Amino acid sequence: MIAAIIRLIVAVPIVIGIADASRADPVALLGTGSEAIQKGRWDDAIAVLSQAIAGGLSNPDLATAHTNRGYAYFGKSQMDQAITDYTAAIRLAPNDAEAHSLRGWAHFTKGAMKQAIADSTAAIRLDPNLAFAFRNRGRAQLYAGQPRPAVDDFATAVRLAPADALGVIWLHVARTRAGQADQQEFAANVAKIDRRTWPGPIADVLAGAITQDKLGDLALSAEGAKSKDEKVCDAQVYLGLLQVAAGDKNEAGKLFKAAVDDCPLGPAEVTEVAVAKMELKAIGMRGLAGTAVRGPASAGVAVPASNDAESHNQRASAHFAKGEIKQAIVDSNAAIRGDPGSAVAFQNRGRAQLYAGQPRPAADDFATAVRLAPADVLGVIWLHVARTRAGQADQQEFAANVAKIDRRTWPGPIADVLAGAITQDKLGDLALSAEGGKSKDEKVCDARVYLGLLQLAAGDKNEAGKLFKAAVDECPLGVAEATERAVAKMELKRLGPESARAAPKPKTPRPATAQ
Repeated sequence: MIAAIIRLIVAVPIVIGIADASRADPVALLGTGSEAIQKGRWDDAIAVLSQAIAGGLSNPDLATAHTNRGYAYFGKSQMDQAITDYTAAIRLAPNDAEAHSLRGWAHFTKGAMKQAIADSTAAIRLDPNLAFAFRNRGRAQLYAGQPRPAVDDFATAVRLAPADALGVIWLHVARTRAGQADQQEFAANVAKIDRRTWPGPIADVLAGAITQDKLGDLALSAEGAKSKDEKVCDAQVYLGLLQVAAGDKNEAGKLFKAAVDDCPLGPAEVTEVAVAKMELKAIGMRGLAGTAVRGPASAGVAVPASNDAESHNQRASAHFAKGEIKQAIVDSNAAIRGDPGSAVAFQNRGRAQLYAGQPRPAADDFATAVRLAPADVLGVIWLHVARTRAGQADQQEFAANVAKIDRRTWPGPIADVLAGAITQDKLGDLALSAEGGKSKDEKVCDARVYLGLLQLAAGDKNEAGKLFKAAVDECPLGVAEATERAVAKMELKRLGPESARAAPKPKTPRPATAQ
């Protein structure tokens, strides 16, 4: 057994009551606000994040607080307040692609297409692999009367996320409005849509495998995080777009009118409502004679499964464990689109990009994950590893991040080792006695892998190889350690067959300022 044990599961954000917010540390408030956003508690999030903003955060954390509060205002459909916060975040962190993309999204929902295009362009410049930003700009250009540039953006979005039904639909709509034939391309794109979760069944309708009526029932019973009303809203809007593309403005008008009347409020449907209103204006409210179509029978097309962030995260993890790095990136992209506040999704994509030989994009993703979940030691470790492999100095950043790790439960004590407060031997005992749902063997497995990564970052390939070899040989099978086993195997492959021979004697790298 190794003496030092390092493990990071997805850390639980620091949770404090709203009533106690005024007495909490601003960084703790930032974590609490993020948790409230994840649960859709917009008012609580705004209250706590407002306290954090007033509490003296550092510039990076202050930018995060403004971005998160902006999303909470967005969730309440208060777009002007959201844009104000996103603007403050961009002023503090001008290279944050996410903040530009979110502000572009808010401008789109207000009908401010010029500003939406400008912000989406900035986001793309900062992150050329952000499919969501290309789709944002494509939509804004489409409704600014520029279908050809919109085609180019949607085509890029589909290339970046080929399993995403939403990108496929928007590309087809833009091709049609640009007067470009796309039958073969559309058929090929439809074939790549992920049909296992909602809205995947739309591909079966487009391919003629099921009828629209059957799709309505499948939509309401399919897996996914959306409510019945949200799925119906999705269906009305995207089937309406396809009806317009097919030349049937009468049926399209009924669908858009039903969407405007019935779609629920909130961020899940804000894009769909905006699109329905603009489409009704474009067709001059024609085609509304007769009953507006509502409910399952009208369910034709919905947003892609990317809005089901949890399912995409789980599938991304499974792809990664199998070594299917490209697929892991695709699913992580979809998860991030569906939930831009998911630290897990950014960690998943960061790992996949790291093992795809792209350490710089990986570092960007891990940095976002740490910003979203600053108490999570796993994000801190992965960011340090990616920075090292990208040749980026991070001594001060690493030290600052280590100081924010939640040390109350396992694997929090690792922060004490990195800061020099306890020895590795003591950490081993603390790890096995610390609170947490993992077994002794699982904790040992975790420790070997993450200490191995840190040994590599410190330049000690020999000790790292011993740790990874022990992990591959002894880590228990199962979901709990699937990621760790996959990482150990890939690291051993990178190191070569001579990487592990004797029992490990690890040395723990530390931030320079902690010495």
